Amino acid sequence: MIKFKDLRNSDLIPGEIYEAGHTGGFFAGEVISNIFKFDNLRGIGNQGGIRRSMIENNPSLSNEEAFVILLDTKGDPDWPNKYNNSTKILKYYGDNKDPKKQYLDTKQRGNEAFEKYYRRAYSKTNENIAPFFYFERINGKDVRFIGIAVPFVEGTTIGEALNLDKFTKKGEGDYENYVARFTILETPVPRQWLYDLKIAQNKSEYFPTVWYNFLQSRELPSKNKNYVLIPDTTNHPENTGYRMTAYRKTQSKFRSRLLDRESGCQLCNLSIPSLLVASHIVPWAIADESQKVNLNNGLLLCISHDALFDKCFISFNEDGQILISDELPSSEFERLHINEQMIIDLLPEQEQFMRIHRAAIRT
Repeated sequence: MIKFKDLRNSDLIPGEIYEAGHTGGFFAGEVISNIFKFDNLRGIGNQGGIRRSMIENNPSLSNEEAFVILLDTKGDPDWPNKYNNSTKILKYYGDNKDPKKQYLDTKQRGNEAFEKYYRRAYSKTNENIAPFFYFERINGKDVRFIGIAVPFVEGTTIGEALNLDKFTKKGEGDYENYVARFTILETPVPRQWLYDLKIAQNKSEYFPTVWYNFLQSRELPSKNKNYVLIPDTTNHPENTGYRMTAYRKTQSKFRSRLLDRESGCQLCNLSIPSLLVASHIVPWAIADESQKVNLNNGLLLCISHDALFDKCFISFNEDGQILISDELPSSEFERLHINEQMIIDLLPEQEQFMRIHRAAIRT
């Protein structure tokens, strides 16, 4: 769980719970408004299921959303939002239920944002598409981050993904409201990207890869759990020779430092140096320059356990306890030299990297 005191410095990690404040009243301790506070920028509202955050410091884009928050409060039977974890499709209701108003005439202008971004996503233009971030409320106050909600469902028309439906409010009459279907990308979201979105930094080096790919191609991956953060590489030569030379130099020093720190495989204690691998928690290929050389982004593992970790078949919780993918049958555990009681010594400084790796474990 991310503690309330840490909300303003935290990344968004799929499945992670973000704690509400326990003093100062509901609004002071409200989770969403505290997660999305940035120095010298306006905050986001502390009420409602749909909350828009506008681009700042760029007059030409002042009417554009930086991002939109979707929160399932679990408290309104008129809006029975539902996320299907198997299909990665979120069914989310718009923000009108007033028979006296037109469906776009809402205080938070949520339906207006739906209409704008579904139209842009399906038209494949170069217009800005703001990401939607989906949270679910738990225990009445805390929230769990689920992922980026993409206003697009592959293989459907815009009318199927965003349907204007008619409802009846007992004793008051009929009203229209949107029923939207989003595709959820369960990918970590770096806090720096949130800030860059607010100031319209479109070339942010913190862009999640899957969101960037969607903007470029309007295609979504069939399985979208195995994502990690990718930095910008546009300032580096895109040739294999350059990348391999940089990899060998960096990896050699990184491995030597890990061998100095650890006596053997951190999971099984195998101590034959030639069979040990310096494994990056956030992989070298997508790590930024500081992560590539940060020893806290590394584990020393034997060849077998490195392969399992690298392919996200195993990971570790914040206490170092092994997490094993559902894709590995228990009948194979003995052959793979793993069991559910295994544990490693995980430094507190390694948790920021391991949290990202946990989000990518195969399920």
